[in-house]
Amino acid sequence: MVPDDIAAVSSETIPLGRNGTPQEIADLVEFLVSKKASYINGETIAIDGGLFNSDPILKKESGY
Repeated sequence: MVPDDIAAVSSETIPLGRNGTPQEIADLVEFLVSKKASYINGETIAIDGGLFNSDPILKKESGY
């Protein structure tokens, strides 16, 4: 579990303004293993509240 002070600071940097929940991760996994996602392959899905798309430092560090 992440300490409250770290969670509060990290949520300030996320464009959606909050940290994700375990249920949100589970919902994505449930979709990906369902027939509804049968035509999806070879994708990287960032479930980060928009952080990667808005943070130029993360993009630079990852090579994008």
